[in-house]
Amino acid sequence: MSKFDEIRQQESERRRTGPSALQIAWLVVIIAFGGIVLWLALAGPPPEKEGDKDRQQLAQSGVKSPEQTSAQIMADKGAQQKIAGLDRPEPEATDAPLPEPAPDTTGPADLPADLTAEDSADVGDSQPVEPEEPDTSAPDGLALVTDPALIEETETGPLPVIGPDGREPWQVYARPFDDYSTKPRIALVIAGLGLSNVVTGTAIETLPPEITLAFSIYGNNLEQWIDKARGTGHEIMLMLPMEPYNFPANDPGPDTLQVDQSKDEILKRLHTVLSSATRYIGVTNDMGSKFTSSEEAMTPVLNDIKKRGLLFMDSRTSQYSVAARLARELRVPRAVNNRYIDNDLSEAEILERLEELENVARTYGAAAGIGRPYPVTIRTLAEWAEGLEEKGFVLVPVSAIANRQPVR
Repeated sequence: MSKFDEIRQQESERRRTGPSALQIAWLVVIIAFGGIVLWLALAGPPPEKEGDKDRQQLAQSGVKSPEQTSAQIMADKGAQQKIAGLDRPEPEATDAPLPEPAPDTTGPADLPADLTAEDSADVGDSQPVEPEEPDTSAPDGLALVTDPALIEETETGPLPVIGPDGREPWQVYARPFDDYSTKPRIALVIAGLGLSNVVTGTAIETLPPEITLAFSIYGNNLEQWIDKARGTGHEIMLMLPMEPYNFPANDPGPDTLQVDQSKDEILKRLHTVLSSATRYIGVTNDMGSKFTSSEEAMTPVLNDIKKRGLLFMDSRTSQYSVAARLARELRVPRAVNNRYIDNDLSEAEILERLEELENVARTYGAAAGIGRPYPVTIRTLAEWAEGLEEKGFVLVPVSAIANRQPVR
């Protein structure tokens, strides 16, 4: 065989055996790289999640979104900027005698366990509110000025009391309600106001006057904000900071009522809260999963609230709360939160929680919910309230459902 024939035979054998392993490996690398480049070109930026726009608006107005969990609280109540927790969630405790349970979903009136989204608020825009001359012409029958017969001057400050004629502040300062039909009643509270001028002003001006507004005691210019809120028809509550299971990691503020405090210290802190403003109908607990679960701790608080003619709303940050049951036993005017409506910052989820409140009200005749002053919450509530009457419900202030809800 000639040399030429040998070379041709070798070339023929090489073609039959196909490409080498190295050649195949390089081919795979080239194809994979090309696929990655093509995917990156087609994918584009990720879509904006529902609620991101509202979180951006909150950041610009001074209120932090649920993901921003750090809360700075100043002990000096005269400071220009004070930051306190809203009705923030309390993660399951690791050192508590009782763990936080998951919500019971067996019925329409089941109450939520601890919240699932953390909130805190700051006052980056906290410019002083221009004081206005008090207006005694009350819209919708609200009493706009403080009744001196319902105030006790103390070293702590002015404290509400039952008047000599038996009038109680929770009734005197309530938004009048005279609808005696059998329509199911729904009450809503927007909590955590007073910490941001932009957020507070928007809530006061946008929300229906039947919605009750709850102010943080760490806000600025509370009396002026209450002037404005009552001037548009809203009744007012104060937020009472109470100890959660994971305190002090989750701290509602320097005046927090704690389980291991003496009765005198508990009442001293309670009076500090109650003296921070006037013309409110009562208080609702800010956090407090541990405190509201203690009958011993809650008893002096509720007795004092009763003595002062106030209403207590159990915000139900824990299913172990005894506050509403104890209030009923002590004959304290009471309300109970059935749903937190905006743990999830989406219009669809808020509407779903509102529909659950409708079911509760339809079953038991009355229901109450709590929300925060998020833009999406305020916007959704304002639109939802417009069609509520057509569904056969009536939107009412918290005072109009006092003692009407079942308590477990």
